Amino acid sequence: LHVRSRRQRQMCIRDRNVPAFCENYNIKYFNPDPYVQVLCQDKFMTKKFAENFKIKTPKSLLVFSHSYRKEQLKGFQYPLIIKPNYESESIGITQQSIVSDIDQAHSLIKHLLKDFDGILIEEYIAGNEIAITMFGDLDNLFFEEAELIFPNEGKFTYKAYTSEIKQHIAIAVSYTHLRAHET
Repeated sequence: LHVRSRRQRQMCIRDRNVPAFCENYNIKYFNPDPYVQVLCQDKFMTKKFAENFKIKTPKSLLVFSHSYRKEQLKGFQYPLIIKPNYESESIGITQQSIVSDIDQAHSLIKHLLKDFDGILIEEYIAGNEIAITMFGDLDNLFFEEAELIFPNEGKFTYKAYTSEIKQHIAIAVSYTHLRAHET
């Protein structure tokens, strides 16, 4: 389990502020704007944003050390995937992040809450893992779709973009260019 130190987490928070700093001082930068940067670093808020556009997301719950209770895990369909809400790059996510019962879930949540602020609990959905990158301006919009191809070796129980699997994954990419009049 890769855990960032408090100093590393503070640096990550400062990194999220770079777009706001640049915009405030009219400095050009290549990054999402401040709103998108903050939204994308918060998995739970990203889910809520997607739901506003009628995009289905798995049942989930965001918990914190001061408010978490094991009873909150009742009513979920297992397996669950449990991960730090504010991290990226699969930090804090391993094959053990996918749990099959309430006792495993409770144990993992208690462990993660020692090192991370905000833990996202979601019902696990088996299927293909797709990442979509968008960039452009009002006249041109580019999409990059990347499907993560998981190894067939059988040593990974679940298809999830975990820290262990990153070393064994292949990526299939397709690009789409849309002009403003095509959207």
